[in-house]
Amino acid sequence: MGRKSVNPVGALFFEYNKGSNTSKCKISDCPHPIMKGKHSMTLQKHVEQRHPKSYLVLVKEKKCIEHSDSDSDKADGFESNNKKL
Repeated sequence: MGRKSVNPVGALFFEYNKGSNTSKCKISDCPHPIMKGKHSMTLQKHVEQRHPKSYLVLVKEKKCIEHSDSDSDKADGFESNNKKL
């Protein structure tokens, strides 16, 4: 089984400040733009709860990534998490 897919939520919707360990939401008029840390599930929940339209974009992007990952696994000789012998 390959690596887990990278969640694109941080790259799409946030700017991370390493010095202050905060993530700033890039979506305009965000009611709560500054968040502590950069954990992808926390950022994803923020987008899901506060920006439903942007969340749909995120879901589509994640599906594209998962689809491309499964295609590359098949090309590497893996199918359905089983190695070809």
